[in-house]
Amino acid sequence: MKTIQSNAEKVKQQLLKEEITLEAYGGDVPVIEVSAKVNHNIKELLDLILLVYDINYDKFPFSAKNPLEAMVIESRLDQKSGPKATVIIKNGVLRVREEIFADNIKAKIKSLINDKGQQLKEATVGQAVEVLGFENVPKVGGVVKSKADEVQKEQVQIQPETGGIDEAKGTEESKETEGTVVPNQEEESQEGMPIFIIRTDTYGSLEAILEALPKELRVASSKPGDIESSDVLFAKSVGAVVLGFNIKIKPEVLKLAATEKILLRNYNLIYEMIDEVKDLLEGKRLSMQEQVYGTAKVLASFPFEKTKVLGILVLDGRIAKGDRVRLIREDETIGESHVLSVRQGKEQTSKVEKGQEAGIVISPLLDFTIGDMLICHN
Repeated sequence: MKTIQSNAEKVKQQLLKEEITLEAYGGDVPVIEVSAKVNHNIKELLDLILLVYDINYDKFPFSAKNPLEAMVIESRLDQKSGPKATVIIKNGVLRVREEIFADNIKAKIKSLINDKGQQLKEATVGQAVEVLGFENVPKVGGVVKSKADEVQKEQVQIQPETGGIDEAKGTEESKETEGTVVPNQEEESQEGMPIFIIRTDTYGSLEAILEALPKELRVASSKPGDIESSDVLFAKSVGAVVLGFNIKIKPEVLKLAATEKILLRNYNLIYEMIDEVKDLLEGKRLSMQEQVYGTAKVLASFPFEKTKVLGILVLDGRIAKGDRVRLIREDETIGESHVLSVRQGKEQTSKVEKGQEAGIVISPLLDFTIGDMLICHN
């Protein structure tokens, strides 16, 4: 116990040097000596914290009695429920059916869900809750306020004798203008650099990706949400590559991208996306367009051990062992696989050329049928 007392006295002297006056020396800062190692005064510390809070409740800068202030710490677009945001409350109370906004995005709260998945009627200071009811996906870091507080603030700012209503309207219009993205000289000077459209599962993922990407990258559009047909058409109009992270791509979108010859890639790991983009910018890849080695048509199916052999006719180029292949049915992508082995008759071979027939085993085995097409690519 001598060590505890010795260290405590040393800390008290250091606090005094920083002009923090303790109760023992006539100040108003309570002190209690604790040691987690020997479980000394831990309960007493907790009791003291609660006592100080009760006595000074109305003096705390962060209080449930204050106007609402919260911060968005995560946000995403849920395909079933719509925009969702996780917020942490710094001041005030958040209630179901209350009207709020995060920066310029409004919401009428439909539900509040805590970290245990429980539905809440209200949440207060220090709680993190998932909010459903936003009109659009708010940005991470956005400040959440209540509509009532904002209306009161606007009323204070309006000056009737100087035409305050028109001025307030003008202020709002200027805010909208500030939020408009326009080309700048730096972007114009990047002529010749690849252009990208980026879609992610959440705002958090998007911010991490944009932060990690090279600064010279030209991003025409970036937001959370799945890749849509409109993104492919926009990519065609500006000559962009479409990148997705941890999202879903509908078959019709893949078909449109193939028809319009737009490169579309989806990743599950951020570093894989970053590495490929960096390789392109460093000149390690002259183009991210696919290189097609050959095409073949599925003519037959044969059982082989625990899998199936695809009987194929090579229509163009070649099909080789180790190649990556895409299975296409009526212009729709069924899946991607790799060629494990190639046989002509009973003989193993490394590849087959245009006009030749062969039997190939692919892994993973895809749900193929007679008449499907195989595209061998890099």
